[in-house]
Amino acid sequence: MSKEIQLEELFVALSSIDFYGYMNFFFSFSFCFNQANPPRALPASSIYFKALRPAFVSYLRSMPKSSPISAPLREALIECFRTTTRLVRPELRHQLVLVGGTASIAHGSAFYTEDVDVVAPSNVLQDICKGVMDGALNYSLEPDGKIAFDASQGIRVRIDLIQIGDSIERIHATVPFFEGSVASMSDLLRLRAMTVVDRGSDGQAEDFRWLLSGVAKAGQLLPGLDDEELKYMLDACRFCLGGLYCLVLYSVLQEEDGRAFGLVI
Repeated sequence: MSKEIQLEELFVALSSIDFYGYMNFFFSFSFCFNQANPPRALPASSIYFKALRPAFVSYLRSMPKSSPISAPLREALIECFRTTTRLVRPELRHQLVLVGGTASIAHGSAFYTEDVDVVAPSNVLQDICKGVMDGALNYSLEPDGKIAFDASQGIRVRIDLIQIGDSIERIHATVPFFEGSVASMSDLLRLRAMTVVDRGSDGQAEDFRWLLSGVAKAGQLLPGLDDEELKYMLDACRFCLGGLYCLVLYSVLQEEDGRAFGLVI
């Protein structure tokens, strides 16, 4: 039996062990194994990471969490998005894509957020701005120029309109969400990595860990990333996860992305 087959069988056998015992074994065994073999990148789709994913998810979910979002605020955020979508011509509404913390809530997150971020082509955003300027009910302009929406729950929600191609160059996949769309969890994870690195608030770090847990649990991989996006992912994982960042990052990367960035175990 080859060394590689023996190693794979050990990873499968250890996949249900306590996280810390499992990781201690992993690091010790990898160190010994690599003394006689050149370091090599392990593809995220391999049996190694199918075994690692349950441990990653358990670890991520055990980390400290902030206060959950209240039901009225959650409802106000969703109402804001739905109402804003209706300011857009019907044939264009699916191009209005929910991103940010409210998008995570749409996927099932319970973490606190207080605004609505949407990304769309310029013609879609122009429809929204025209509707607000024409006096759409419950909308107003804040002193800083942001659009605000007064929800039926008595909560004012601020809306951030982002034109595709500016701070967000592309969305790889979306899911229908009422009349509009919501970005996929893998896209949200990629975008959240950037805000974690640039701003680094506790709420953004929690959202990053939640998204990473969901993507890993589903066995999904991030879409192909460019060099800058890979760097953001690595830095965000390091910031949010400490010494485990390299392993966790491997669990959601395409094989070629891991190799291109020089990550090896």
